[in-house]
Amino acid sequence: MLDRYRRIAAVRLLLVAVLSAVCSPSTHAGSWTVSADGSGSFRSVQAAVDAAASGDTVRVTPGLYIGPIWIEGKNIFLLSTGGPEVTILDSGSLRGLPVVQFFFENDVGSVIQGFTIRGGYSGINCTSASPVIRGNIITRNESALGAGICCTFTSNAQILDNVIVRNAVTYHCCFPSRGGGIYTDDTSAALIRGNVVAFNRCNGECVGGGISSFIGTIENNTIVGNESDGPAGGVELPSAGAVLSSNIIVGNRSGEFGDGIAVFRSADLACNDVWGNGSENYWGTAPGAEDFSADPRFCGFPSTIADPPGGFRADMFDLKGDSPCLPENQTGGCDLIGARSEVCNQGGIAADVAPAMFGPVLIRVYPNPTRMAVTIGLAKGIASSPTASLEILDAGGRVVARLQPDARGTSRWDGRTQDGRRAPAGLYFVRIRMREGAAAPGSAPILVVR
Repeated sequence: MLDRYRRIAAVRLLLVAVLSAVCSPSTHAGSWTVSADGSGSFRSVQAAVDAAASGDTVRVTPGLYIGPIWIEGKNIFLLSTGGPEVTILDSGSLRGLPVVQFFFENDVGSVIQGFTIRGGYSGINCTSASPVIRGNIITRNESALGAGICCTFTSNAQILDNVIVRNAVTYHCCFPSRGGGIYTDDTSAALIRGNVVAFNRCNGECVGGGISSFIGTIENNTIVGNESDGPAGGVELPSAGAVLSSNIIVGNRSGEFGDGIAVFRSADLACNDVWGNGSENYWGTAPGAEDFSADPRFCGFPSTIADPPGGFRADMFDLKGDSPCLPENQTGGCDLIGARSEVCNQGGIAADVAPAMFGPVLIRVYPNPTRMAVTIGLAKGIASSPTASLEILDAGGRVVARLQPDARGTSRWDGRTQDGRRAPAGLYFVRIRMREGAAAPGSAPILVVR
């Protein structure tokens, strides 16, 4: 009888051990590989995400992968092996969905790193999820809210060291659109640090061309050349409690007010370089402690950014050795200002930035960058002047072509010099000349790629 009880007890212990092994979380996280050529665990990123458990790593080799990608209720590491220039997540034909959607994650949050994310209704959307979004290029996405990155419903994401460029929000219905580059709502205390947020758009009844954040912490970003038809070309802070520190905020424009920064209640500002933003660097607030307004001394003219992953060069936003944004050149208590600390090694790859280049929007150029011809449109007051003409200058300031606008203020440059030769690839500027010997303030860059 005793042997029988011993056998029963042994079986029970074995069952407990088996059930514990099945029900307890694994101490060894899994790893999956996605390869477009079929050499990995999966061809599809979504298939690998579906197979992965919380704590697993999905490594994606270089290639073009069609989304959208949905990550719900689990925390995974989604990493590229080759970097964003060669690893692309595209929405494909499903343009009405985010390229990557994080939904109802646990507290730890997923990680997404090293991708170009493009062509969706928002590049990355976080709903009750707090991922780490690091080292990505997020471009050419369109939505009504947060075209580059959108965080809502307690999504305390960490948005770190990304390039967020040429995204666009457009007003659709009922509420103003917000955040051409990044939007975080009044429940989402996101950390936005070390990003280049450049040349994003806010169309129609819209606020915040670059960033719109209610309670986020926005620090050490380079926020350049964003535009809004409504208020706040660069940064909108609609609520109380946001922190804006150690950012370069340059060359942003609004159609109403707050070209650089618009604060609607209160915010904590410090150590920002806010310079050359339309006609108004600040609205609704005074400069913060140790804020200043000076040319940041980029290595390249900031508006020359091209569409990644093709012509984008991060070194355009590196700083010259005499930049006031470098710690060694400051007289106050600030550390590095902006997203990039590298000192350019070419002595500057373009002419110094002149304040007039960031004046009111008098000239629009499209498409830009261009491989061939561009259309140049003038502001209404300039367009009506019979004495207005245009000059195309190379980066050295030499006039290579002259144009005469039509009655609507529109001209077309075919990419050729005045003597009919094809202009080489590079950076050019278009400026307005009102009469012999006088030029109107402001200019616009043209990046020619071949």
